[in-house]
Amino acid sequence: LVSSTELMAASLAGRHVYIIHPGMDTIWGSYMLVVEREAGASESGRFDLILPQETEDWSPQQGIEEDDVRLKPDGGLEVAAEFTKPETLVVTGFKVAGRGGRVPMTLRLPFAVDEFSIMALEGRVKIESPRFVYQGPVNFSGSTYDTWSVSAPKAGDELRLTITGIPEGRTRYYVLGGVFLLLLLILASVKTWTSRPKIDSSDSDFETVGV
Repeated sequence: LVSSTELMAASLAGRHVYIIHPGMDTIWGSYMLVVEREAGASESGRFDLILPQETEDWSPQQGIEEDDVRLKPDGGLEVAAEFTKPETLVVTGFKVAGRGGRVPMTLRLPFAVDEFSIMALEGRVKIESPRFVYQGPVNFSGSTYDTWSVSAPKAGDELRLTITGIPEGRTRYYVLGGVFLLLLLILASVKTWTSRPKIDSSDSDFETVGV
């Protein structure tokens, strides 16, 4: 196998893309990149996948098999596979969980790319990030997607973002409901205590009987 640096410099196309879909307190994503092989070049290749650090689950979707991916000591994922075509689209699915309608992501780049983009169906989500810039809607596979991009991020860069507008699960409402119920119980207890009639010893129905 060639080294990761050689392959990434010569064989990975410059644009990397996430296509994301919001779920309940979750983002489902597909990471897309193209592996290019020049005529006569080795069919063996090795490179790192750029998945969010917060990824809870992942699965190869196209271009590679699960056996082609290994877990690195630093927790990252590395692909080592045979690429026989001049261009191979590699797609890897991933899942990131969030809460309160927000999903944070951290991308650490092991190598430089020309552009890193995130696409979501128009109007579904928003992205807060100091690096990703909104590029407007684009047409892709017959649908309109909002697009955010970072131009020319370098090796070692850390790209942080928060995806907002995610559908919220019931957990938050259960917590709010529990807090509200607890407040009602406390208020009811205070009202009961403060409204208790005072007992006057002179009104006692009991008399002390001397012997």
